[in-house]
Amino acid sequence: MARMLGLSAQSVPMCKMRFSVAAVNLAQQRKTTMAKRARIRCINKTPRDNRYEAITHFGFEANGMFYRFTLEDMLNLIDDGWTFYTEEGGHVREVRAYHYRGSTTRFLRTDPDKDTTDNLLSLDECPIG
Repeated sequence: MARMLGLSAQSVPMCKMRFSVAAVNLAQQRKTTMAKRARIRCINKTPRDNRYEAITHFGFEANGMFYRFTLEDMLNLIDDGWTFYTEEGGHVREVRAYHYRGSTTRFLRTDPDKDTTDNLLSLDECPIG
């Protein structure tokens, strides 16, 4: 997992590693020439079939590395200028932060269209561990 997140095993013991460490690592990398656009490839959500429960984690690739971040970390990246998208069958859909009606709580979703195969809920489960 440490290698997937771009961290050396010596720098972060596996038993102590948290995904926010990866967010810090990504933040440091992006100060250089790192692209600020990434394709979301997988999600984690429990229960998976309940569309009213929020997605808890998002997996994406950036500059050849795989990351799995919490919703909060993803929202922070978007606030910092990152853009995310999904792609399926040649259809690319932008992923944006939205507010629940009457709330300050934010969530991510794809731009609406008639195709559901490129929506976040259609993505595979991210590997854990």
